[in-house]
Amino acid sequence: NIPCCRDPETAAQALAASATYAAWLARPVGMIPQFDDVRREEALAAAKALPEFPEPHAFEVILHHMGISTQPGQETPYPLTAGITQHPLFGPVLQVQEGGFIDHRIFPLTDTESQDLTEALIGVSRQISSAHRNALAELMLRLSLLSEEIPDLLHLTLRIAPCTADPEKLACTPIGVSMRTIS
Repeated sequence: NIPCCRDPETAAQALAASATYAAWLARPVGMIPQFDDVRREEALAAAKALPEFPEPHAFEVILHHMGISTQPGQETPYPLTAGITQHPLFGPVLQVQEGGFIDHRIFPLTDTESQDLTEALIGVSRQISSAHRNALAELMLRLSLLSEEIPDLLHLTLRIAPCTADPEKLACTPIGVSMRTIS
């Protein structure tokens, strides 16, 4: 079975795609980290008390229980948002968006996946710098844990900005939340 291509350009493209795929397969798989400061029971109890479309600020208690800090950040002309949205085939997915950059990842996220997404975002972001690398990767991992722990969460959007008090931290503000109601 010898591969056959119509022209050298097609052969080069096929070889490049094979090399990219081989590099992806050779990468470490990564692990799903556990966070010691997460209070699952309190977060779940608070989530069950929320209505179907709660005020976004009401969700801050749940974020706090999951170890995600909420505080006012610097207002920026290019808002970065991250959150949980529902995909019709894959269920809850992470969505990160700034300007024209939009990326989705399937939960649960591993540490290597969050680092890859962070690197891609830092490359195109106008407000997130390499100083925020660890904070952004951790936020994505905590959002992955949040979607797992609170399955009734249908949609969450957080506005993310550099923290005014500590330039290496990120401030999160919930701007959209919807919950599945259990009857």
